[in-house]
Amino acid sequence: MTILLIDHDRNQHERFRELIRRIDASHQCLKAFSTETALFYLEDADNLLPDLIFLDLEFRAGGSKQLLRELKNFSTLKKIPVCIYAEIRHDHDREEMQTLGAIGFVEKEVNFTNMLTSVRSVIESINESTN
Repeated sequence: MTILLIDHDRNQHERFRELIRRIDASHQCLKAFSTETALFYLEDADNLLPDLIFLDLEFRAGGSKQLLRELKNFSTLKKIPVCIYAEIRHDHDREEMQTLGAIGFVEKEVNFTNMLTSVRSVIESINESTN
C-alpha cells in the first residue's frame, strides 16, 4: 500500500513514517509539506498515486478543506480515500470534512500506541474494502 501524508510539520512526518513502518514495513510512505505540493504531485500523471491519503487539518486559510474539494473533483483522484489527521478534534470540523468526502478522522496524540492503533484501524478498513 502507498500512503501519502500531507502535513506541514516535519516532525509529524517522521512520527508518521515510524507508525507506518510498525504497521507494515512494506507500505510506502510518501510526503508533502503543503497542500499545493500535494496537488501538484497528484495531478502529475507520471507519479504513483497513493492508495490512501492522510491530510493534516491545520493548513492556513482553509487549505485542507480546499484540497479535499479539489481532490473530489478530479476523476482520477476522487476515489482515493482521504483521512483527516489533526491535533485537535472538533465535531464541526469532523462533520464538515466528512461532508466534503473524508473517510475518517485520526487525532494526533502524544501517546504513540494510541496513534498506532488509530492509523492501523484506518489502513485495515481500506484493505478490507478493496478485497
